[in-house]
Amino acid sequence: MGLAAELDRARDAYRRQAWADACTAFAAADAGDPLSVDDLEKLAECAQMLGRGEQTAQVLRRAYQARADAKELGAAVRCAYWLQDAMAMTGDYAQAAAWLTRASKLTENEPGCGERGYLLVP
Repeated sequence: MGLAAELDRARDAYRRQAWADACTAFAAADAGDPLSVDDLEKLAECAQMLGRGEQTAQVLRRAYQARADAKELGAAVRCAYWLQDAMAMTGDYAQAAAWLTRASKLTENEPGCGERGYLLVP
C-alpha cells in the first residue's frame, strides 16, 4: 500500500474512532515518511485512547517541537498539556511538571495566548 493510501486509511479509521486501526496505519505511514504535525497529533490521540503512554509521549514530543519551531505557540501549549497528561498517567510526575514549565516559558511573553489556560488545569 502506498503512503497516500495508508494515510487515507489512517484518517478514515481516526474519523470512525477505530483507534487501533488508525494507530497502526498512522505508524506505518510515519515509518515511510514523517507525518505532518496534524497527523502526529491524531496518532498521539489514538495511542492515548489505547493506553499506549510511551508511544503517546514520543509522538507528542515531536508534535510539540514542530509546533514550537513553527511559532504556533497555542498549539505547542496544547501538545505540552497532553504530553504532561500522558506522563502523569504513567506516574512520571517530574517529567509532567517539566513539560508544563517548558510550555509556560514558551508563552511567557505572549499574554494573549489563550491556550495558557491549559497550564492551569493540572
